[in-house]
Amino acid sequence: MAQSALLFRCVALVSYGTGFLRKELPLEDWYRHGIFFDARFQFRSPGQNALLAGEFTNWLDSLAHSGAKRLSLHRMDEFDIAVVPAAGRLDYAVVAHFPDRYQIWAAGNEAEAWEAETYLSPGRAYAGDIDSYWLVAERRGQLDIPATNWKETAAAIAKDLDFPVPSSQVPVPTGPFFPDISTDQEWAKLPLFPTSPRASLAHRIVATLDWKRGQFDNDTNPKNEYNLYLSLDDEGCRKLTEWSDRLDRWLTDVLLRAANEFGEAGLFKPIHPPAKPASSTPRQADIAENEGAMAMATATAAEPDRKSAGKWSARLRYLLALAILGLLLVALAP
Repeated sequence: MAQSALLFRCVALVSYGTGFLRKELPLEDWYRHGIFFDARFQFRSPGQNALLAGEFTNWLDSLAHSGAKRLSLHRMDEFDIAVVPAAGRLDYAVVAHFPDRYQIWAAGNEAEAWEAETYLSPGRAYAGDIDSYWLVAERRGQLDIPATNWKETAAAIAKDLDFPVPSSQVPVPTGPFFPDISTDQEWAKLPLFPTSPRASLAHRIVATLDWKRGQFDNDTNPKNEYNLYLSLDDEGCRKLTEWSDRLDRWLTDVLLRAANEFGEAGLFKPIHPPAKPASSTPRQADIAENEGAMAMATATAAEPDRKSAGKWSARLRYLLALAILGLLLVALAP
């Protein structure tokens, strides 16, 4: 995926997590989202460096029991909070909203200390990223989350970047946006964030910007002999880089807004598992074949009985005819 993998996971966690806290999206419907396959989750308290939860399902369950009503996603620099020294770079913040307070969880990829040393052999990182969430603040009151006018947002992006938003050139121009995931399992392929009537345009905007980001990366790849930068002077290269930076900022902004779209109850559509193919499964085919064989065997077994019954019926009719003929002869005799 073109954008930060951490950001994509944050979007899915916050949007689907809000549905869970609203009691509208059970965990069983989405916790196996393929977007989570490439990461491990840790939720920590920076003061004691205590591991509060080692899975996002446990974290959400704890928030629900504590009275949390929703989640929201933000840039970390929106809050005046010192960076946690042990956490490294923290670009995003997940806010858990309670009726009388809110918690701020700083989100970032945590690197293993030995990774920079010689203790680990190259290519041995089998376990995926470590997404760490640090409980950095708890504040009284409410944090306002403004609603997004998606039509106005699309128009502003199109004007700034000078291409249609949403675009009909996207490989899947309509419907939800599905991120690239490292699995072929159909049950793991869910939209990046839930669908709803209000969020339908958001899905198309994200799909357009993500497609444009991927197209730009391909067109400017150093291995591409038609690299766009090769045909530009210094000023042209500067403008193209600035355009790329604005594209990234817009995509991040739209993803944050999409994650926060579901602040009100009743906006989620049910998540249905992928439809099974119309053809019979091997087990069903075996059952049907066995039933057909049994029916044929029954019919075959019944065939001699029908033939035997027909033979005896003919004999009875012959004997009855002889008996009637004998009676007639006796009656006509002098």
